[in-house]
Amino acid sequence: MTFTKPSKAIQKSLFPILMAPTSVADLESPETYTGLAGFHKYWGKKPVESLSYLIENCTGEGDIVLDPFLGSGLISRECLKRNRRFIGVDINPFSIEHALFLLNLPSKKEYYQALIEIEQGVANEINGAYKTNDNRVASHYLWENGKIVSIWIKPETGRNRIEIEPSQKDFDHFLPYRDYTAKRFRNLRFFTNTRINVKPGMSVSDVFTGRARRNEKL
Repeated sequence: MTFTKPSKAIQKSLFPILMAPTSVADLESPETYTGLAGFHKYWGKKPVESLSYLIENCTGEGDIVLDPFLGSGLISRECLKRNRRFIGVDINPFSIEHALFLLNLPSKKEYYQALIEIEQGVANEINGAYKTNDNRVASHYLWENGKIVSIWIKPETGRNRIEIEPSQKDFDHFLPYRDYTAKRFRNLRFFTNTRINVKPGMSVSDVFTGRARRNEKL
């Protein structure tokens, strides 16, 4: 098997742009989860190196490439980079939004400013919903049989979590959010996925706590 190395892309971005593979080793160790491709952990994301090779060698400039399962949208960027027209389809609306983001990257300054504005707008209110009895912000609440059995907190330094015993006040703090009805979720239909513990017949309230559903409005 022989590989043809593609020409260098001239489009600039915040992150390195994925290139088509130039050797078998490139296919064995794909870079799909690094740089721009690692911006979002989209479920089922597959390496694009092999598909980029096919786009480069099996299509010409101006040809149309169809991806009926768009996913994270990485292929759309590979096509744009090679002057191919592209059609992408996906049942997940986020997939479309993420692909559009990849095709219209903000500048580093715009991206950083957006993060600052989001943090200033919602951080205090969200953190307030997860305050513990000793006024720290919890990262996880572990539930069992309708009771909080453990609370995890991120340390200021290091990676090891801090585990604390919950108190009645921690449970009381959750009560105002318990019956919150999410207003921005569409009518989701779940399938069996053991990674996130969902199965058919479940609803949004089975997957997200009232506290999480309340914070979606922010």
